Amino acid sequence: MIDDPEDDAWQELERKQNKRNIKDDDDVHEYKRPWVSLTNKELFDLWEGWLSDTEYARIVEAKLKEKNGF
Repeated sequence: MIDDPEDDAWQELERKQNKRNIKDDDDVHEYKRPWVSLTNKELFDLWEGWLSDTEYARIVEAKLKEKNGF
């Protein structure tokens, strides 16, 4: 078997990749979008015309879900 420098280079790249993969597995991150709140104006606009606290709470909940992609 002839020792090929190109094979050595590929093996070295493989070793480096394997080291990175092991390190990455130890530090797993779950990336999420940041939460988007309602502005005071949006809250006030939603509040206008609603008679009960429960109705208002449901409308605010629906608006937050809309803004945050749920």
